[in-house]
Amino acid sequence: MTSIPRMCVHVNVHDILDFLGVEKEGIENFSVSGLASDNREVSEENIFIALSGQTVHGAKFAVDACRRGAIAVMSDTAGEKFLHNINVPVIIVEHLRDKLGGLCDFVYGKPSARMNSFAVTGTNGKTTTTFMINHILTSLGRKSGLIGTVATKMGDDVIDSMMTTPQPVDLQNTLAWFHHEGASDFVMEVSSHALALKRTQPILFSVAGFTNLTQDHLDFHESFDDYYSAKALLFNPMNSSRAVIMIDDEWGKKLYDDACVHMGKENVCSLSASSADNKADFIISDIEIRNGQTYFSLYSRKQRCLRLSTTLPGEFNIFNAALAALMVYKSGVSFDDLDQMDISPHVPGRMEVVAKRPRVIVDFAHNADALEKAMRTLIETTQGRLIVLTGSAGERDQGKRADMGYIVAKYADVAVITDDDPHREDPARIRRDILDGMTDAQGEVKEIPDRCKAIEYAIRIAEASDTVLLAGRGHEKYQYVADGLVELDDREEARKAIALYHEGV
Repeated sequence: MTSIPRMCVHVNVHDILDFLGVEKEGIENFSVSGLASDNREVSEENIFIALSGQTVHGAKFAVDACRRGAIAVMSDTAGEKFLHNINVPVIIVEHLRDKLGGLCDFVYGKPSARMNSFAVTGTNGKTTTTFMINHILTSLGRKSGLIGTVATKMGDDVIDSMMTTPQPVDLQNTLAWFHHEGASDFVMEVSSHALALKRTQPILFSVAGFTNLTQDHLDFHESFDDYYSAKALLFNPMNSSRAVIMIDDEWGKKLYDDACVHMGKENVCSLSASSADNKADFIISDIEIRNGQTYFSLYSRKQRCLRLSTTLPGEFNIFNAALAALMVYKSGVSFDDLDQMDISPHVPGRMEVVAKRPRVIVDFAHNADALEKAMRTLIETTQGRLIVLTGSAGERDQGKRADMGYIVAKYADVAVITDDDPHREDPARIRRDILDGMTDAQGEVKEIPDRCKAIEYAIRIAEASDTVLLAGRGHEKYQYVADGLVELDDREEARKAIALYHEGV
């Protein structure tokens, strides 16, 4: 399956107008089969939802949407001026963006209310934690859907994702598909953008989880406080019933305190990897690594509750697995059912091993905190050199670039600075911003703009005992450049280079 099925509904337009509180006069009643916010995805008898995008208002595509079968066009007051020559009913709704989530939920039959639901937010670890929750639920014999940065999954169907949290029309259509397929649960990554733009409303998640908060996305948010406030929106009784919060950074501690006030202490639990943190409801302890498997325990009030394990490397993946298990526990699953579980899903592009001699790892780490955690994890198990390739996305948070350069210079024996997804920004400037943070580098620093050539170089110079970390793009299969999209998958480029320069991998 290459795309999510468009679910067909049967809703009268007058019922939709009543829901929105819009006057019905002059609009005949007719049946609506669904909604579409992309003119290219319109089906017969859909209402085309026309809202402003990053560069153009969607109402400009209304004529094409009508050609494809739209039975009506719904827009806001800003879009009205583009809709004078439309030959189907035009419905203008003030503040439509704010009402869209509720409208989509109504049209698609309130699917989220028919399933248990899990939402994970935070700067790093969202993807892995959602995959882990999905893995746990599947291991318990439940049918679970997953929505996130890497993919949308339902059973054996896996569809590549375009964004972390879909727009309201696509989100509610996907949830309707999950319910139609018999899902008892769904798991979502919820980005700060989605929370600020109200994409998930009016979903009331059964359990929300928080990983951490470090610098990222300050191109979208005005400040770090604004970034935090967006994340915190998930942790109120309008959006989530219960919560599990990692409190090993200052923002986690603040969020826990705030969530207890808003949601009630009985509905919120804290998780820490520090045994010195007496405030935590659950402590991660007894960490032991045997034959590539990491075992750990969860304690509450000095009593062991769970013994769990994972093959995913790194201390941060212990935290992710613990958070996933506790979120499932807070949904009503007993400790007895979770005890001794191996939480080891395959997560594309997250510490993904492409080769073993030399060891080549592809990871999505694209900020200083994620890079540091990945490199520190790999150093512990690398006999030779650590070779790190990274870049940074264009038209995104510029303030993090020098910090990324500093961290790479601190830990890498060889650093290869290359292009990530420059978009329309000058790639040379992006690389220069990273290099500005690398003035104290002790190892070799190489600048190679072409990412394919950079990957080839990093792998060609690697010895069998070295580790090569290809950071920043993870699972992504296309590079965003000024002229559009270019096919580029770090994993595939790595495999080509390995085949050229190494044997027995």
